[in-house]
Amino acid sequence: IAASSEFITYSLRNIISNNPLIYPNPFRSILTIHGLSDSKQLEIRIMDLLGKLIYSESIIINNQQYHKELNFQNLKEGSYLISIIGAHDNISKAIFLSK
Repeated sequence: IAASSEFITYSLRNIISNNPLIYPNPFRSILTIHGLSDSKQLEIRIMDLLGKLIYSESIIINNQQYHKELNFQNLKEGSYLISIIGAHDNISKAIFLSK
């Protein structure tokens, strides 16, 4: 049991420390993603609520930090899901485009 609780504690710390900032939310056209990652490469995916892939990009991480500004001025107003996928962790959040 001790090994399991240590693993859970490590995992929670890892998720909290690597949790990216995605701002502003709601956003008008520019969405900023900033954070830390143990992965050397991340994939950013944005889907609409029907599961249609709107945006996908793989980025290479230098110095374990990443910063990305995405321009969605041609996207329709509404709710979307952003996923940041790394080798050891995946994060998904709802984002809202308000024009």
